Amino acid sequence: MSSMTNIQQHPLSHSRGKAMKIILGILGAIVLIIILAMYFTQGIADTARNQIQAIRDGDIDKAYSMTSKAFQQVTSLETFKSFINNYPVLKKNKDISFNERKIEGSFGYLSGTIEGQDGSKMMIEYQLVKENDEWKIQAMKLSTAGPMTSDTLNTSANSTTNLSVDNSGASIHGVLINDKSDRSGYVETDKTTLSKFSPRIYATAQVAAAETGIKIMATLVHTATGEKIGPSVNTITKKGNVLKAFSFSRGRALWPVGEYQIIITLSSGASKTVKVNVE
Repeated sequence: MSSMTNIQQHPLSHSRGKAMKIILGILGAIVLIIILAMYFTQGIADTARNQIQAIRDGDIDKAYSMTSKAFQQVTSLETFKSFINNYPVLKKNKDISFNERKIEGSFGYLSGTIEGQDGSKMMIEYQLVKENDEWKIQAMKLSTAGPMTSDTLNTSANSTTNLSVDNSGASIHGVLINDKSDRSGYVETDKTTLSKFSPRIYATAQVAAAETGIKIMATLVHTATGEKIGPSVNTITKKGNVLKAFSFSRGRALWPVGEYQIIITLSSGASKTVKVNVE
């Protein structure tokens, strides 16, 4: 008498296999996102690493050349050298690593850890800005693991020679003007001369180290007559480097020809004026 054995696959095994495939798919997507983020932010990381390498090699002039024009306007080469000499972890650095990278338009942000040749470590932050298609360092901050001790080298109007300032002071890096904008109202290319037939004048303010809740105001002034439009007031709703868009209109009337000033002011005290001609 023969016997037969009937083997059946348990439904639970099939469910587990399907769940495992879903989990592996999700993990693969996460890894891909991380790889893409690393790729697209490589430029700002390379700039910071190149500066750290120049400091390690003792080429402070080269390291200084990697900073932005705005940085150099408020921070002399001698002040920069003094800042580096005050920190052995920076002057005699061994390695630097970044755990946070972010790019928003023409602004970049890095946060990580720098290690000295003696094994000491400090937290380091960079703010970067794009100038002539190159990433330049706008601000750098060193701090210990504790939240109360920090030293900042930046372009803030509150910067002082002892460099023991808080990096929370917002500044206006630049203002782009045009009679055209993208779909969101932001200016992509700066113009110095506009047509009197333009229906609108657009302005985009680039704010560095912004804090949530800061008010930003924009006013358009015709220099010859003093006639103005605004101020138009907006509120910054997120921390960091942000863009804020404004637009000005005269309805159906043409713009009077001549020079105009666009004044951007922050409630924190920073202000910037740019000029544009209408013909």
